[in-house]
Amino acid sequence: MIAFAVNIGNLGPAGLPRFPMAQLLEDLNTVLLARCEPMRVVDFFAQTGNFVLECSVPAGHAAHRIARLLDTPCTVLSVDQVSVATTAARTVPPPAPEPMIRWTAGVVFRVSGSAGAAARWTTRTACFRPLNDFTVLAWKRDQLTSRGRLDSTRRSGGWGAVSSAVARRFGGVWTARAISTLDGVLMRAEMIHEERMRTSGRHNNAVQRPGGSRCSLSGRWPLRWPLDNEGETW
Repeated sequence: MIAFAVNIGNLGPAGLPRFPMAQLLEDLNTVLLARCEPMRVVDFFAQTGNFVLECSVPAGHAAHRIARLLDTPCTVLSVDQVSVATTAARTVPPPAPEPMIRWTAGVVFRVSGSAGAAARWTTRTACFRPLNDFTVLAWKRDQLTSRGRLDSTRRSGGWGAVSSAVARRFGGVWTARAISTLDGVLMRAEMIHEERMRTSGRHNNAVQRPGGSRCSLSGRWPLRWPLDNEGETW
């Protein structure tokens, strides 16, 4: 499974301290192990809260656990769901070209709420197209300089603004990722799957307690303890 957390790392609000995802993964597993939870975080991609999970509980249950630990909303999807959404986003052509504008494809995932049945729509930051009740495809609109680089003086809020636009449309909480990020986390999940297949004959599934028995995350994310039990154009 793949987890996407809201407002983590580089997607978080400006001014908040940011910590390496490797440290976050280690701390999460420390507490999951201490609680004997049937799940662990086995990998991550980039610094924006994209985690590969190994677990034997439903996605909603896993999302609740991770969200409680990070103290921020989280959604958990199957690898197939993320793969289907990524493929769908890649097959839709970008909006019509505009001078000094770069369009970047991505996907907005539901954390809470529902996309329902809605037509595609456009804002000043992106073009949107609902795929199903938990996924909205998006093309983010970025202003470029005369040299063809992102214009840092005319930023429109990045993928956080894209998520907010979908939330205003449907309500609830949503989180957006670029296709490049989705490709990266899917690649990590596939690498882990291939490794598991190679070592399937070995019974070595014990989770090692990483870095001792710390039960709090560094600074930004205090752990919640104890956990509750529970083709077309635009």
